[in-house]
Amino acid sequence: MRTRVKALLVLLGLALIPLRVFASESLLVSGRVVHGERGGPVRGVEVRVVGMAAGRGMQEKAARTDEGGRFAVRMDPSFRAYAVQVFYRGVVYTEGPLRPAGGRLEVTVRVYETTGDPGGLGIVHRVLLLEPVQVGVLEVREVVVLANRRLRTYVGSDGQTVRIPLPAGAREVSVRQGMVPVGLDADGALVDSLPVTPGFREIVFSYRIPYRTTRITLTLPVTLPVAALDVFVPKPLEVHSPALARKEARTVQGKPVLRIWGENLPPGSVVVLEVSGLGAPSRLLPGLVVGLLVLVGVGAAALPWIRGTPRPVRP
Repeated sequence: MRTRVKALLVLLGLALIPLRVFASESLLVSGRVVHGERGGPVRGVEVRVVGMAAGRGMQEKAARTDEGGRFAVRMDPSFRAYAVQVFYRGVVYTEGPLRPAGGRLEVTVRVYETTGDPGGLGIVHRVLLLEPVQVGVLEVREVVVLANRRLRTYVGSDGQTVRIPLPAGAREVSVRQGMVPVGLDADGALVDSLPVTPGFREIVFSYRIPYRTTRITLTLPVTLPVAALDVFVPKPLEVHSPALARKEARTVQGKPVLRIWGENLPPGSVVVLEVSGLGAPSRLLPGLVVGLLVLVGVGAAALPWIRGTPRPVRP
């Protein structure tokens, strides 16, 4: 009798295992993969769903789209956020991080054909903040809003896509957002390896430039069309540029700041910045940095400067 009871308990335990597994993986993540240019469904492509939470491992599940471009997987619902990745023509398209509502998550991912023609690329906005952080060292923090206006993903060549020229002497280059850099090329440009999908991407990085006197000249070659370029310096610094004719003094969060800017800079042009008044180090407060970027409409990109770890770039 005792043996029969034990056997019954074992069978009951085995029967309950699938129920427990199902209960712990009850979040339904589903959606469609759509061709961004033609608009129709994309069948047979690999989709990966990743669950993420700080301080714990990730969960990853894979599926393939059906004839209608649809996919569905069940995930552990205890993760803080989820990402959906689609692999198409050698490019990874990611939606996320996403947070579910009501026990399910519905996602549409658009994919595109690829091109090696950079004709659709341009810079919507480039913002530079200059300040001396120690005697003889000028720190430059930048936000670049990159745009691809064509319905094709630009993949570049030889594993390289976008070049962002930096002033001569730039060192200690660190990328915080929007790039997977391969390094600096022979001309000192920051080189990216990420494909450029249609739409916009914010790139955030910083670097330092040494100086010996109270003045320094910075030269920025323009390789992609730039719709708007802003340069900020904290007072008492001064900055001038023949290419950036517009100028104003502002007070942001109680701090005096000088701004110069210009618009519609064509490829092949050069922006020369004359910075004077260099001397004692200064330090822009994080709140002031955000205020400056909000002033020109790219405040969200300042967050990686306040939190997060920079990615050093090898020369």
